[in-house]
Amino acid sequence: MKTVFEAEREIPVIAETDVLVVGGGTAGLPAALAAARAGADVLVLERYGYVGGASAGGLVITLPKDRQGVITSELEGRLLEVGGAALIDNGWLAWCPEMLKWMGLIMLEEAGVKMLFHSWCVECLIEDGKIDSVIIESKAGRHAVKAKVVVDCTGDADIAEFADAPFAQGDENGEMTGVTMMFMMSNLDEEKFKTGKPSVKPPRHMHSQLTNIHPGYLNVWGGRINNIDCLNPWDLTKAENELRKQVFEWVAWAKQNMPGCEKSYISMTAPQLGVRETRRIVGEYWLSKSDWDAKIIFPDHIGFAYVDKSIPYGAILPQKIDNLLVAGRCISHDRDILNEVRLIPPCMVTGFAAGAAAALSVQDDTTPRKLDITRLQAVLKDSGVPFSPLPR
Repeated sequence: MKTVFEAEREIPVIAETDVLVVGGGTAGLPAALAAARAGADVLVLERYGYVGGASAGGLVITLPKDRQGVITSELEGRLLEVGGAALIDNGWLAWCPEMLKWMGLIMLEEAGVKMLFHSWCVECLIEDGKIDSVIIESKAGRHAVKAKVVVDCTGDADIAEFADAPFAQGDENGEMTGVTMMFMMSNLDEEKFKTGKPSVKPPRHMHSQLTNIHPGYLNVWGGRINNIDCLNPWDLTKAENELRKQVFEWVAWAKQNMPGCEKSYISMTAPQLGVRETRRIVGEYWLSKSDWDAKIIFPDHIGFAYVDKSIPYGAILPQKIDNLLVAGRCISHDRDILNEVRLIPPCMVTGFAAGAAAALSVQDDTTPRKLDITRLQAVLKDSGVPFSPLPR
């Protein structure tokens, strides 16, 4: 590969903060809220122009019946109150992606969180085993942000990778779970759609769910493309283009062959791909499938991903870097439980705990690794995090 040389330059520091949350998605939103509500000065960086991540831009708007998490519950209540969410017949929850973006913004403003959108982290500067500065790029150029504690909520463990913390990636061959593109259909005839059967076989399987938010509003899990490295922009471009063609192929089929879809139309395709897997950190504790199946409640428990599925604090603590926490689908865990750990409610649970831990570390002038776990657990309990299994 050819190379070029970039001239050395001084990088302006545009912000200094107690807690820097990189990524304002399904882990980052709870992390920023938890840290700010615990009294920290918080800045959240986000590459898009909104918060909510996969739940907003990815259109992953249906949540399972066994949903856990303080912020999940708060968002549910607040969105139901203003008509931005609905309970589905199977006990699941659906929320409106646009209302979620708005409500997330309102909650961050209420908590006093500073926000910087349209910014990417591209590097970390390390001193004495800690992140001294995070380097970002935006339309304004290249800048630095200094923070006492950083919470990596990128979904891809980008900050951990920049900081040279160890991680795993994909299966034994490095291959990762397939990528999808979610989309929304509007103006369906719901009764015909519920009871009708297609006249011919569809071009590919696409799961769908009526949301009950608006009449005739359908959330569709798009087709899937495999063998994509979601850390490679060439692969992401390939997936984006192929999946968009699959979406329109399916919609054309549905309008012709699926009862209830005759007058329907695409109201939105997801601006974010449905990326299920990239990096997973190697943390102070590796959450195994045997732990998961045994329903262990860990001594350093920070929340339940689902009923009986405890998450340990050690799973959000990366090795080597002392002032970094990692939340979301890239916590330290077996790939065998990825399909459960990566969903929206568990990501919100780990994000909330990481944000609280970051704020307490600043208050106690310590690192997340040395934080008194009983102090963190007391704060989490006061915030409503359950420490014994809830009834099913």
